[in-house]
Amino acid sequence: MAFANSLALISPSFPLHSSKNFTFSPKLPFRSPKIPLLILSCSSRKQAPSTEQEALKFIADSDGTTLPCVRTYENDLARLTLVGAVGFDQALTAAAADGGRAAAEHVDAGIPAMVIETVFPGSTAKNATVSTRLFLPARKVKEKAQKLKKSLSEDILAGTSSKNILAMTFRQVVMQKLWNFELVLFSPGTERDMDDLENPREVVASFTLSSSEESVISVLAEVVCVLALQSTERHFLDSLVGKTSSKFFQWFRKSNKVTSKDSSVVIYKAFEDEIVENAKSLLESFSSYKESLKTMDLRQKNYWWTPSMHSKLEKIGGHEFSALTSEFIPAYGLEVDANMLKDVKFEGGRKSDDNRWEVLLTHSQMVALADILDMYYEDVYSLPNKQLRCGVVANYNSLSKAKRSSSFLRIVSATIASGIFLITISTLSQFRFPHQHKGGKYPRESGSQPSSITESTPIQSINTEKLEASCLLVIQKIKDAFGWPGEISTETNLGAWIGEIPNYLKVPHQANSGGEDDSTNSADLEKINDDIKSSIQDVASYQVTLSSEGKLVGFQPTSRVGVNYWAVNPLAKELYGGRKLSPVGHITSFLHLSNKLAERGHKISFFLPTKLQSKFEPFNLHPNLITFIPVTIPHVNGLPPGTQTTADIPLSLQHLLLAAMDLTEPFIETSLRKLKPHFVFFDFTPWLPVLCQKLDIKSMFYYTISPATVGYLISPTRKILEKGLTGSDLMDPPPGFPSSSIKLRDHEARELAAQTMKEYDHGNNYNSFLVRQLTSLNECDAIGFKTCRETEGPYCDYIEKQFEKPVILAGPVLPEPPRKALDEKWEKLLSNFKAHTVIFCAFGSECVLNKNQFQELVLGLELTNLPFLVALKPPIGSETTDETTLQYSETGEVLRINHGKWKEFLLSPRA
Repeated sequence: MAFANSLALISPSFPLHSSKNFTFSPKLPFRSPKIPLLILSCSSRKQAPSTEQEALKFIADSDGTTLPCVRTYENDLARLTLVGAVGFDQALTAAAADGGRAAAEHVDAGIPAMVIETVFPGSTAKNATVSTRLFLPARKVKEKAQKLKKSLSEDILAGTSSKNILAMTFRQVVMQKLWNFELVLFSPGTERDMDDLENPREVVASFTLSSSEESVISVLAEVVCVLALQSTERHFLDSLVGKTSSKFFQWFRKSNKVTSKDSSVVIYKAFEDEIVENAKSLLESFSSYKESLKTMDLRQKNYWWTPSMHSKLEKIGGHEFSALTSEFIPAYGLEVDANMLKDVKFEGGRKSDDNRWEVLLTHSQMVALADILDMYYEDVYSLPNKQLRCGVVANYNSLSKAKRSSSFLRIVSATIASGIFLITISTLSQFRFPHQHKGGKYPRESGSQPSSITESTPIQSINTEKLEASCLLVIQKIKDAFGWPGEISTETNLGAWIGEIPNYLKVPHQANSGGEDDSTNSADLEKINDDIKSSIQDVASYQVTLSSEGKLVGFQPTSRVGVNYWAVNPLAKELYGGRKLSPVGHITSFLHLSNKLAERGHKISFFLPTKLQSKFEPFNLHPNLITFIPVTIPHVNGLPPGTQTTADIPLSLQHLLLAAMDLTEPFIETSLRKLKPHFVFFDFTPWLPVLCQKLDIKSMFYYTISPATVGYLISPTRKILEKGLTGSDLMDPPPGFPSSSIKLRDHEARELAAQTMKEYDHGNNYNSFLVRQLTSLNECDAIGFKTCRETEGPYCDYIEKQFEKPVILAGPVLPEPPRKALDEKWEKLLSNFKAHTVIFCAFGSECVLNKNQFQELVLGLELTNLPFLVALKPPIGSETTDETTLQYSETGEVLRINHGKWKEFLLSPRA
């Protein structure tokens, strides 16, 4: 999708400059262009052009293998411009996709070369864009367009659609080789005019870095990535531990720095206290120009990377003051060693005597830089083979001998924080141990550091004996669960294990224990490196969180293989108390509807995964009319064996379950041919209404969610299939949407758009959530909702009008009371209260609150002065609700009980 006001920015002629020597140059609004574009691959042996007129002729006559391209990633505060080569044929095809209109205009005007630029919205910040500019021979584009017209429909080539298709085709042109790049950070407070993207911005740059080496981008992205991850982790842990102890621990914290593996780039983080003090100095003048700030889009609301001192600043001057500080007060120091990087040019900042360039950045600038780098590395159409250099595997032979002797217990890397310590059971991911830096506030040690290292002071290091005991405990749990034979082995310098240790872990220890003489030659060390890199793909690694008493309170995968087997790991089962929580709430709604239809004499065939049949049989109130048909879920690569529901896998693998469900189509078709039903109720199955049309069966897309949600997100007026969906699109309701109070925050809109439009390779056309939904809505015969016209009538009418299909409302579809009595203990408990006096609260099996939300909910219920039951999963970071809830109220009539059979409580006459 391109912006509506700038779907395809077309320059009618080659941009002319006053320079005598020819250069291809991107438009750099704040200074004279200095990025030369050289044609490096061409079938012609002609001499390279030296003037602009020669360049025009060179491009016009070109029949080589590549053409020049400029791709720019830009947001409010940063811009990354790449200049490189794209495939000749692909560029011609992309430019000819408009039917040759632009090329014909150039040819008719006698202009042999053409320059076309399109702008595409970025996936990160609100004002982020990705633009692609191609330099093309007009005559050859026109010839290509004539060939393409035979395969393109007239509606695509007519009207404004041609510009839309140019925006999409240009976006997918692959930059194969990089010639030059330029990275610019703009002055704090800079904002883009999204209504005027055709003209370059006249703004001041804080810092400019340019080079012909892609590795310079990589090493910069390395430190920015590590800094963002470390800051986010710290913010999360602070929130998890709580703010009550943060002031005490901050006395022991020192400023940290992140260093690239080759030590060429360093980011220093300023002291929080210094930032706060600098901000306080602005507090007095803040109120005087506070009104003028209202017109400025303070990007605080956009942050996925929250400043560490955010809460402090909000207490001092409120949200706007905190946002102002993040925008204008320096918080980081970026240092680049020009001696270590090839062909690097700088503008702005400060140069030291040893040829190091330093620049101060605000938090907003750092976030903008991270967003730009994220867009670049997520872009599969720019240098597809590029790699981010902050991977988990470090170059082992670059370690000093002292570091090579690090024991497994140090590799595990554990620290205590408020009674909780983390154990990383990954034998591959942590080969360095954080150490304290010495010296002043902004240390500048010049020693070589082999990896991206965050230097900081741990709050408290766990002693070796306790860490070894914890490792033994974890290994023992896994051994007992799987029934593995043999004894657990331990060694001081290796840790605890069962089975065989990989050679790449044993060799460094053996090399160190052999004496001071380092007999391990470079060939052996290189082999160790190769072993690590090849083995990492096959090792399942996890991070385990234990309380100081050794109680399991957290468990998460840290590798792709670990993700695949997370659900079946015995530690995951222990964490959830052995409960097998199936996401049956969604399917239950269909069974409730089936019971209501069966009451009226309809015969129902109910398809569901095999292992869920026994769970649903007690809720089948009409077994003579409702028949369960078990469906075997096929296996797909990457999906753990036996997976049938989303409860079996983490969220990151759910698209694989959808792919597996799609493979059941042959079985469903065979069954429908035999059953010959009149109607099929479905959801999340885009191929089913198409199948029903083939079999002459009516289909209904039955929703269990609100029609307001469906109308707001998936309205046809958004044209999602044609131009996609971005966070900016979701900030406003679709045209004609009924008046409502729906208002998404920027980060909510971006995340919702990213998740629902995220593409997966399923081997079919249903490659994202919204595509599946829209296909289902467009192909079905009717749309159904579990709601009432009295509550959501306007939204139902809107959907009916937009999709031009009947919308049928099922009402609340309340379930019938179960035919079996409550367990005796629950019946006895509820008998202590009068009928209709107990409040019940449940959010479903797949909703998990954080600790603050959980406590706020419980305290709010307590204010009713009525007894209540809460059926919720334990909050994030807690194993049970007992760790979170408060004591009984003074009335003694508050019931805080978490129990899986919440449906029975809900249907109790006393609730």
